[in-house]
Amino acid sequence: MRVCASSLLLGCSALSDGALELLSTGACASHLLSLDVSHVWQLTDACVPALRRCTALQSLTAVKCLRITDQSWQLLVPPPALTDATQPVVQVDTAAVATGRMPDAVGAAASTTLSLRTLDLSGCTVGASGMVHLSRAWSRYYRSLPVQPTAATALPPAARSIPLLSLSLSDCAAGVTDEALGALLPWLPALTHLSLASCSRLTSAALAHLARHCRRLRTLHVHQLVDVSEAALVAAVTQLPSLREVGLDEIPAVTDATLDALALHCGSLQRLSLRRCRVTHPGLLRLLQGCSRLRHVDCALAPHLADMHNHMEDPQWQRLLRLVARRGVLLLR
Repeated sequence: MRVCASSLLLGCSALSDGALELLSTGACASHLLSLDVSHVWQLTDACVPALRRCTALQSLTAVKCLRITDQSWQLLVPPPALTDATQPVVQVDTAAVATGRMPDAVGAAASTTLSLRTLDLSGCTVGASGMVHLSRAWSRYYRSLPVQPTAATALPPAARSIPLLSLSLSDCAAGVTDEALGALLPWLPALTHLSLASCSRLTSAALAHLARHCRRLRTLHVHQLVDVSEAALVAAVTQLPSLREVGLDEIPAVTDATLDALALHCGSLQRLSLRRCRVTHPGLLRLLQGCSRLRHVDCALAPHLADMHNHMEDPQWQRLLRLVARRGVLLLR
């Protein structure tokens, strides 16, 4: 019998916690690698223990699963490498988590190892306490390793076995704040993909945190962060040379200075989204000249590019069009 390694339950609104209970039993529990339960409205906290039994699970997408609450997200984090099975039971709340003790549900599941590489909680109810839970759980795990990894050093073998590579908290504005990211990101040094789009409470301090702790980032989506500054964007870009894909839609602070920083420090950039950003065609020209691998640029509705049909004789605009044609760049405007 073939065992399915991937399960797509997206939008199956009639399903409930019992469906995941069935999925997590038998052969599926040890073979399921990827699970998408986005928009499955009836899932609650009761489904999370079932997810933990899927010990091979590497990718979980749970977009808009609004009935799974803050106290459950920490159960998706690996238990510490060494766990005291005799530890007393504590309640899962912010006060208990702040003590650094293991909640009973985590201790009970410590014999299993959830190996998530990708976690997408976009649009979920991740509040302030949820971010505290995640931060404390990840810190317990990494502090239990013989050698603690950092953003600037190679990951030790123990950390390589369970690295979270991709995290999406887009549209989780309630709990995703500068302080919450500052507490969480130091424990996720292996991240290569991070999405914080529409997290409206974030400011320039958030960019400083991710630039300091996530030097391996290849994909970064920070659309609609209206409270970040141009200087913070430029400073972050200079510390993230591995970026391949960047989303900066509808950020007032994005200007040609941001493009110049990308051109100078992110030579491997391949995709860039600049919708409604205040960039100009000279800035785009310098960007393409500095990023030879760039093949997709979306600058739709950019105000300074809206009337370019009136400036077709501009030499820089003509150079830009020739470069786009020669490289086969998809330039959307």
